[in-house]
This record gives sequence, C-alpha cells and structure tokens, in this order.
Amino acid sequence: MARPKVVQEQKRIYRYVIRLNEKEQQKFMAAAEISGVEVYKLLRTKLLTGRFPEAKIARVDLGVYLELKKIGVNVNQIAKQVNAGKLPFEIRKILLQLQEQQHLIIKVLLHDSNSEDR
Repeated sequence: MARPKVVQEQKRIYRYVIRLNEKEQQKFMAAAEISGVEVYKLLRTKLLTGRFPEAKIARVDLGVYLELKKIGVNVNQIAKQVNAGKLPFEIRKILLQLQEQQHLIIKVLLHDSNSEDR
C-alpha cells in the first residue's frame, strides 16, 4: 500500500541549509529537547510563527499539576461560599494566600527548564 499523495500546496519543495557553530547547535538541540520536537520542526515553527513551540510538561510534573488543579477547584468553591456569606469573612485572606501559592507553584512547574523528565 503506497503512501497517500500530498496536495501540491502542502508539498515542501524548498530547502535551506544553514551552518551553526557548536554553541548554536547545542542551543537548538536543548530547545528541541525541551519542546519535545525535532530540530527541523522547531526551526520551522519559530520562523513561521515567531515563537518556539510550547515546552512539553514532564510526566512527574503533570501529576503534580493535576493535583494543584484539584486544590484550586476546592479553593474556588470555598471562595464562592465566603462571597455568599456562608463562611466567616476571615477565611478570605487565607484563601487568597493559598491561591497565590498555587499560582506560584504552577508557574515554577511550567517554566522548570532544569527538569530531567522533559
């Protein structure tokens, strides 16, 4: 069974060759590894969109992220009760602190370039 033919507009017929020094090559390889894509896809995405592909979340970090999401849902439910006047108003300050900590943890997890699982 043969591969399906590619539509003429989707064919990639142009080829560009670039030369990199060792340091540049290492940067591209590291960026490709973090993004979870091959170098040619990384370069194409960067050139055509102006941005690098989003970094792949590590498997371990994904589990932590999901747990934090559950905590965030609980915090939002408690905040709803506070705003409805069903819980003491003093809890609001504690909830805001918890929410700030949650945002900080998520930010660190999403931008952790030193993770070995990426």
